[in-house]
Amino acid sequence: MPVPGLAPGHSAHRATPRPPSAHCYGHTDWPADAAHTQQAATHLAAALAHHPAGATVRCSTLQRCQQLANALTALKPDVTVIFDDRLTEMHFGQWEGLAWDEVDRLALDAWAADFAHHRVGHSGESVLGFVQRVAQAARHAHGPTRTDDLWITHAGVIRAMHWLHQRQWRVEVSQLQATHWPVHAPAYGEWSVLDPVG
Repeated sequence: MPVPGLAPGHSAHRATPRPPSAHCYGHTDWPADAAHTQQAATHLAAALAHHPAGATVRCSTLQRCQQLANALTALKPDVTVIFDDRLTEMHFGQWEGLAWDEVDRLALDAWAADFAHHRVGHSGESVLGFVQRVAQAARHAHGPTRTDDLWITHAGVIRAMHWLHQRQWRVEVSQLQATHWPVHAPAYGEWSVLDPVG
């Protein structure tokens, strides 16, 4: 029985961080709120309760996602967790840890003007590089020999997956513009559902 989820028709859960959401904390390895993480794990375990076999979970290596994976496996020991760096949030370079209103407006405008290729925060990732690594993880995870039931990841990764899903999982650079980037992502501790890759 399918469970709610992201990519192969299953789930991408978003962990609840401790830092305020008004901060840029993409690759910054801040911990999640323990109480909210436990609540999310309980809801997720209930959603997986009727899965016919132990679910396969692919998880970001950042600790706010690892905390949720650990809480889930404590409730459902039959779950198999695979940690994957490709599911980490986008790296925002020198913007990491700053409040968004501290980021220079001209720098944000420069990013928007060259959304695909601009290295965010001077030393961070480009959106194109970020989307390519997420697409690679999706193709690997949902290829002929492996199917993930659940991803535990971040808002940016979920948005990238929605962008790819809207384009039949193709990385169309001409469409990688700020105006085409998905705005919606699940709230902390919630999930999103998408069809399988290809």
